[in-house]
This record gives sequence, C-alpha cells and structure tokens, in this order.
Amino acid sequence: MQVLNPNGLETVAWFEWGATTSYGSNTEATNLGSGTNLVALSATLNGLTIGKTYHCRVVASNNLGVAYSPDRSFTFLLVSNLADSGPGSLRQTIADAAAGDIIVVTNIGTLSLTGTELVLD
Repeated sequence: MQVLNPNGLETVAWFEWGATTSYGSNTEATNLGSGTNLVALSATLNGLTIGKTYHCRVVASNNLGVAYSPDRSFTFLLVSNLADSGPGSLRQTIADAAAGDIIVVTNIGTLSLTGTELVLD
C-alpha cells in the first residue's frame, strides 16, 4: 500500500512491477480524486513466483505531468511446513526475509514454537 496526496488536482495512480527495474507489468489506474488529503493506493499482484525477487514503483499522473516513486524490491517467500525450525519453517523464513519481503503461509494447522523465543521486530 502507498499513500499519495493529489494536492487539489485530479490524479490517477498505478503500480508498475516486474522482475527488473524495466518492470513490464502494471495494475489498472485508480482515480485518486482531486482532494488535498492522503489517499491510500493498493492493488493485488497476480502470478508471483515463490522465491523470486520483484521490483515495483508507484506512478501518479495529473495535469502537471507524471511522477514516479523510487524503486522498491521484494521477494515472495513461502512457509511450507509447520516445523519449529529449519528450511520452510516460519522461523527460518523470517530469518531469511529482508525488509519489504512478503511471507505467505499455506499450511493449515498449529505451529508450536519450542526452545528459543521468536522475536518479530
């Protein structure tokens, strides 16, 4: 999610995303209106591959022109088991994640953490 301020001008915005900073995909444009308050912009990105790193940015357009946010990258990570530790565990996935990464949990069940504390900060 990103927040933008149309600053009194009719503004539309969208996300560009892809495997490189050439992006290659974009979401549909969203009308942000012409107010002077912050407006939330969010979209669902379909077709992401587990373990792959993606780049994205926000593009906003109004009568003054087009503006681009800085590039952000993220990796789509998967928790694939309910184990306390080791490959595919929540603990290992969090340890491997970088700021901005997306963690997806696909298992249904109870995750019992034992031994050491799991700290999320």
